Amino acid sequence: MFYRICQFLLYCIFKVWNRFELRGSELLPGKSSGFILAANHTSYLDPPVLGGRIRRQLGFLAKEKLFKIPVLGTMIVWLGALPIAGDSEFKSMRVVIRALKNRKAVVIFPEGTRAAGEEFLKPQPGVVFLAHAAQVPIVPCYIEGTAKAWPRGRKAFLPVKIRVFVGKPIPVESGDIVDKLKYYETTAALVMDRIRDLKTQSQNQ
Repeated sequence: MFYRICQFLLYCIFKVWNRFELRGSELLPGKSSGFILAANHTSYLDPPVLGGRIRRQLGFLAKEKLFKIPVLGTMIVWLGALPIAGDSEFKSMRVVIRALKNRKAVVIFPEGTRAAGEEFLKPQPGVVFLAHAAQVPIVPCYIEGTAKAWPRGRKAFLPVKIRVFVGKPIPVESGDIVDKLKYYETTAALVMDRIRDLKTQSQNQ
């Protein structure tokens, strides 16, 4: 209930202030399947924009130490955040894989960090490793406008139009793979290509 209340409030804010639009939501897997929502990342607005409109409850990665802060820790648990341990990458991956196997939808930014400007960064293979380990699809997603709505250095966000484009899910191979690293890197590159395609689509609409 807390998540839905926050989601409604965020949607109202972005709809009124940023004329928010979501395209391709019908392509998202149903509640019977977990999946990774792989999006470009240019602004701190990206997580709340996705959380405010995607109909599935989304899991976001958050530093483990945040869960120990009174009140804040309780709130991010209610929001479905997943703890990421800074000292144990293996532990963090297990948390995400477990959530995906439990049919959760998890947001991951393949670039690993915020990109400056419109250019995409090289994707990290970890997004494919997680999807393959949990046997869930990767859904490409392009977020448009957040970098201009909240540029680096500003304390508040501007009334710039924000749109989100969702693409067709990308299935992962089942079973063992001979050259796993090559497969992870190749598929991660495919994910970013699909996000680029969505960017091109957005420019034509």
